[in-house]
Amino acid sequence: MVIFLRCQKLFGSEYDYPRSATNVSRAALVQEEVTQMSRKYETIYLINPILGEEGVNAVIEKIKHLVETSAVLEKVDVWGRRRLAYEIMNQKEGFYVLIQFTAEADFPHELERVLKITDGVMRFLVIRLDD
Repeated sequence: MVIFLRCQKLFGSEYDYPRSATNVSRAALVQEEVTQMSRKYETIYLINPILGEEGVNAVIEKIKHLVETSAVLEKVDVWGRRRLAYEIMNQKEGFYVLIQFTAEADFPHELERVLKITDGVMRFLVIRLDD
């Protein structure tokens, strides 16, 4: 029964499902299980200091809320205002924020999409940590 349900997830409802374990690709089943595992991620992003303290806090809360709703938030580390190695968007300083979280494999793509369209975020990086 478990194999039948997994095949239904993999191939959709239109597919003529295999009835025995010998017809099911073990690699496909293992791949599905791996993609459903939670992994640890780390994100660092720079906020434009022109927004002011209130605007910076609003951006931090927005990203924090997104991570809390779709993942397990482990740590938010606000580094504060720091000098940049080179100018970004005509700014010599940026407000750094580091977030560590555990999430499914598809969530970092959504986080990157939101960070790209959020006003005030100058740069960001999302990485998967080693287990």
